[in-house]
Amino acid sequence: MEKNWQEVLDKNRYVYLLDIYGSLLTERSRETLSLYFNEDWSVSEIAVYFSISRQAVHDSLQRGLEHLDRFEAQLAVYGSREAVQQDLHELKGLILADKKTEASHLVAELEHKI
Repeated sequence: MEKNWQEVLDKNRYVYLLDIYGSLLTERSRETLSLYFNEDWSVSEIAVYFSISRQAVHDSLQRGLEHLDRFEAQLAVYGSREAVQQDLHELKGLILADKKTEASHLVAELEHKI
C-alpha cells in the first residue's frame, strides 16, 4: 500500500513540475509527458500515437522527467510553493488555536519568503 501511495505522490509532483516547467521542454517531450501524466495514456498508447517503439516512449519519458527534476533542482519553484503551503497550514492552526504571537512571527517569516 505504501508503494502505491508514493507512486501517487510522485505522479502528482511530476504533474505540478510539468505545469511549472513544461514550457521549457521541447514540444514533443511536453506532449509525451502530458499524455502520460495528464491523460493517463499507457506507454503502448503513446507509442502507437507517435508511431514509435515503446522503448522510445520510455526513453523520452525518462529524459523528460530528468529535465523536470533538473529544472526544479536549479529553480526550486515547486519546493518553495510547498514550503509556503506548509507554513500557511501551520498559520491556520495557530490562528484557530488563538496563538497570536506565534502566528505573528510566522506571518513575518512568510512575508520574508515571499
